[in-house]
Amino acid sequence: ARTGRCRYASAGHNPALVVRAGGTVEQLPRTGPLIGLADGPRPTARTTLGPGDLLVAYTDGVVEARDDAGGQWQLDGLGPALLDCRTEHPAKIVEVVLADVLSHCGGRCTDDATVVVVRFDG
Repeated sequence: ARTGRCRYASAGHNPALVVRAGGTVEQLPRTGPLIGLADGPRPTARTTLGPGDLLVAYTDGVVEARDDAGGQWQLDGLGPALLDCRTEHPAKIVEVVLADVLSHCGGRCTDDATVVVVRFDG
């Protein structure tokens, strides 16, 4: 927590994002297959957060939320939403992102939509 160094395993889930304080979004590399498809320890990777950076984890229901025409929200929706509110408190960022998801899908998600935001203050 003091250094900003982070080790993670995605285990087949959507890649976490790092929203840099300077205004860019980085998709962290995936680290391995779904849990249960491989034996042994999970492959991990590392990243480093700088002061003001956000680490964002989300479920597939966020980026796969569909509008009436069947279009998914995808990272094209998530990335800009995160950038627009990156200086807000993490709880507020979650509220804004989920409101945008609900707006995209007409107020009804057909899958779980979970977002976790952690800010590194350095």
